[in-house]
Amino acid sequence: MSACLGMGTGDFPVLRGEREIEHRASNRLTLAWTRVVNRGASAPYRPVEIASAALDVEHQRIYIGSAAGFLYAYNAIGKRLFEYEAGAPIDAAPAFDEGLGRLFLATGDGSLHALDAASGALLWKVDLEYPLIGTPLIVGDALYIPTSDNAIVAASKATGEALFSYRRPPAEDFTIKGRAGILLYEDYLITGFDDGAIVAIDRRDGSAVWEYDTSADIEDDGSKRPTFADVDTTPIIVGDELWVASFNAGLYRLNPSNGSVIARDAEAKGITDIQLSGDFLLITSKDRGIVAYDIVTRDEAWDRPSERGAISPLTIAEGEIVLYGETPGSFLAVDLKTGKELARIEGGEGFSAQAATSADFVGVLSNAGHFYAFKLLD
Repeated sequence: MSACLGMGTGDFPVLRGEREIEHRASNRLTLAWTRVVNRGASAPYRPVEIASAALDVEHQRIYIGSAAGFLYAYNAIGKRLFEYEAGAPIDAAPAFDEGLGRLFLATGDGSLHALDAASGALLWKVDLEYPLIGTPLIVGDALYIPTSDNAIVAASKATGEALFSYRRPPAEDFTIKGRAGILLYEDYLITGFDDGAIVAIDRRDGSAVWEYDTSADIEDDGSKRPTFADVDTTPIIVGDELWVASFNAGLYRLNPSNGSVIARDAEAKGITDIQLSGDFLLITSKDRGIVAYDIVTRDEAWDRPSERGAISPLTIAEGEIVLYGETPGSFLAVDLKTGKELARIEGGEGFSAQAATSADFVGVLSNAGHFYAFKLLD
C-alpha cells in the first residue's frame, strides 16, 4: 500500500482513566491515540487479546477484533466508524479485499463472515463446521483458512461455500498453543501442523502434493515429558529454499517443490517465529529471544533476549524497524540492522498480538484490550 495513514501526536506520559502509560519515544516513533476494544468482556475474567489489525490505507480505515466478539472500525485519527458483533471470539485480523471492498472474518465457532468494509453491513455468514483460527488467505476467488483442530478449509470468496478441506490426524501428545499461517508458493499452500507435519497442499483441489513429518526426527529420551512436535511457525522462502521450524525437532531448510530436506539444525529448538526482511533473517525462540542473521554472510548480527515472558510475532516497519511485544511486558521498536532500542511503551498489560503497519502507521492491541496507534516519523 502506498498511501499514508496520517495522525496527530500527543504529549507523554499519557493518562487514560486511572492507567498511566509509560512511553519512551525516539525521533522515529510516537504514540498518537489509544482506544478500548474489549467492550463486553466480563469481569473478573478477561481473556488475553491476540488479534492483529487489518488496514485499508486508501480509505484510512483500521479494523480490529476482540475476544468479546466485536469487530471495530476506526479512521486514522481514532474515530469509530462502526462495530460488528460476530457472536464469537475474534483472535486474528479479518482479510481485507481491496478490489471488492469487503472484509472476510473467521471466528472460532466455525463462522465465516463477509462484511462491507465501508459500513460493516453483513453480506453473508456461513458455518464451515470447523473451529477457524487466523486470518483468511485470499487467492483468486477462494479463501483459505487454518483451523485449531489441524485442518485447512477452502471457501468461495463470493458465497462462503466450502470448496474443500485438508485435515491432519490430531496430535497424540500435548501441543503448544498457536497455529502456523499459510505460505502461498506457486499453486501450493504450505503450512505446518500440530502433529509435526509440514505439508504442501494443492490450492485447486486440496490434495497433498508432499509432506514431511518432523516428529520422526525427535529422539525419544525415555522420559514421559510432552514432546511438543508442533510446527507453529509460518514457513518463509529464503532464496530458493523453504525455511520452517518445529518446536522440538529444530530448524529446517527444505526444497519447496518436493519437501526434501536441504539442511536441519537440530539444536535450534523452541523457535516460535521466522521473518525475512532485506538482508536480515530474524528468528525468535523461547531461549534466545530475537536473533538477527545476515543472510549474505550467515553471521549473527545481533540478539535481544526477552526481558519478560514470550515474544509476540515480529512486524517489520518501513524495512528498518522491528516491532514486537512481550507477553507480560512492553511493546518495543528496535533497529533492524543493529537491534538498538528505538522506543517502547509500558502500560502494565503486556502484548501478545502482532503489530500491523503500513506506511507511517503502526497499530497494536494489548493483552487487556487497549489498541495503540503510533506514527512513524522520518
